[in-house]
Amino acid sequence: MVQPQRDCVHSLGPRQAYLLGRLDSIDEGGKSLLDNSLVFFGSSLKDGSIHSCEDLPIAMFGTLGGRVRPRGHVFTAPKTPISHLHRTTLGWYGIESEDFNDTGAEMLSELG
Repeated sequence: MVQPQRDCVHSLGPRQAYLLGRLDSIDEGGKSLLDNSLVFFGSSLKDGSIHSCEDLPIAMFGTLGGRVRPRGHVFTAPKTPISHLHRTTLGWYGIESEDFNDTGAEMLSELG
C-alpha cells in the first residue's frame, strides 16, 4: 500500500468509529439510532489496480429496528455481484423487487 492510500485508510477508521459511536449514543425511545439504522462501509472496487469489483469486503452495522439480524463474518459464493446485496437491502426496507438495475440480482440467503 502506498503512503496516500495508507493515510486514507488510517484517517477513515477513526471517523467511521466516531460516526457509529454517535449513532449509538442517540436514544430513540429505548433503542439507539444505530439500532434503527443500517450503515454500510465498503468500496466499489476490491483492487483498484486491476479494477476488480468481485468479492468486495463490506462492513454492515445496525439492525434496522430488528429487521436485520447480526451474523458476524458472512461469506457469499465467489464472484457474487454487489447487486445481490442491494436487492436484499431493498427487501429489508419492505420494497419488493424482482431484480436490481437489470443485473439478475437475487436475494442473499446468507443474510436471511
